[in-house]
Amino acid sequence: MKLFIQFLFILSIAFVSCKQSDSASVNNNEIAGSMPVEEQYIIHNQFAKNDSLYQQQRSAARSIMEQRIKNTDPNMTNVLIKDYWHIDAFLRGNEMKFGADAVGFWLDFNEGNKYSYGSYDKTYGTGRYVYTTENNLILLLDDDQRFKPQEFEVKYNNDALVLVGQATYQDNSMQVKLFRRATYPEKPAEKEWDGNGGDETK
Repeated sequence: MKLFIQFLFILSIAFVSCKQSDSASVNNNEIAGSMPVEEQYIIHNQFAKNDSLYQQQRSAARSIMEQRIKNTDPNMTNVLIKDYWHIDAFLRGNEMKFGADAVGFWLDFNEGNKYSYGSYDKTYGTGRYVYTTENNLILLLDDDQRFKPQEFEVKYNNDALVLVGQATYQDNSMQVKLFRRATYPEKPAEKEWDGNGGDETK
């Protein structure tokens, strides 16, 4: 029994190390902090562009986040920090995107209440989060000052995750569906003209 427990412990260390190494390869890409909001963060929800209100919300969310972090067992976030979460589809009001329209967008939750996001092999931004299992709520606060906080109810089922927007920061018109994957999405092979009236994969 002792040997079995030791084996599980070593296996868990190896697993975390593997993800951290893989994550580093993504985060070494240039972070495009100056991108337009709609390109940088595909699941944004801030068309009003009320910067004064957003800064008030960010300040309040920061205090709430620190309090929740103090009262939350960090081991309870393990369900999120394993692997990457590929966005499969999202609904924002009357707008819906799925499949190729999600342009390879992903979220990666890490230890220390930090997360990153991007498209294919590029990292576009980072932020902090706190996930409270008592009410299944996750609070996201982007490091980019342009973005307002977001709060979602988390619905988890094995390798699938659904984030249901809450009214706290006016995200109740949103839902996001994600799937767990071992690495970030692969960019589709580019097509080029083959000279015979068809496409040829590079």
